[in-house]
Amino acid sequence: MPLIVSNLLLILTLSLLTFIGYLFTETNKKQKRALLKLSNKDEVTGLKNKKLLHDKLSEKVEKHLRIKQNSSLLIIELDNFQQLINLYTFKNGDRILKKTAGIIKNKLRVTDKLYHFEGNKFAIVAFNTSLKGAGHLAETLREHIQKTDSVKNINITVSIGVAQISILDDADSWLNRADASLFGAQNTGGNSTFLAIPEERSLNYELEPFTNEDNQENNAEKDPKIVSLKTFRKKKLINSESTF
Repeated sequence: MPLIVSNLLLILTLSLLTFIGYLFTETNKKQKRALLKLSNKDEVTGLKNKKLLHDKLSEKVEKHLRIKQNSSLLIIELDNFQQLINLYTFKNGDRILKKTAGIIKNKLRVTDKLYHFEGNKFAIVAFNTSLKGAGHLAETLREHIQKTDSVKNINITVSIGVAQISILDDADSWLNRADASLFGAQNTGGNSTFLAIPEERSLNYELEPFTNEDNQENNAEKDPKIVSLKTFRKKKLINSESTF
């Protein structure tokens, strides 16, 4: 009888230890997943970060090679952000980033993916979207941010660069083209959208300003800057070596 009791106690002890080991393993897995999730997100905005953006671009490049599925990349940068921080402190800088991220997110489709690229930059991967379609999306976002985002009665504006994936692209060349478009927008005073127009069978491209065609004439009458953008001389650029 004592032997039977002893064996039962041994079995119960082993079962309990096995169960505790299982709970520990599952808890450890959950903690690792939570840490991985945190490491892939920006602390201020809660958006996915630059690493995951690069992963998504690589995924879209591979898909484009297989089934010629179009996607476009938008890079959005807050204009005069450093001046705003200097005037209103870093706390307001974080608030601007959070609010702008929320405004952008609310205007996107379920299939569009938003990332915090770096600093005061955001990136959008627009699924199944042409260059012109992405240009319209960019202008919609730019106009909406200007109307709704402000700090201490100062309207927030953004510059946006847009590039559509091409058959010759890798993740870095696609990103560099969108970044060059962003530079074009900033180089004309900001608060505008530029597209990277690719040359056929080449990584060369030209930069063009873009406005929503339905509102272009009305906007030109109200805003002289739009007129200057319409007559902006195209600048032919050769894709530079990746700095990503």
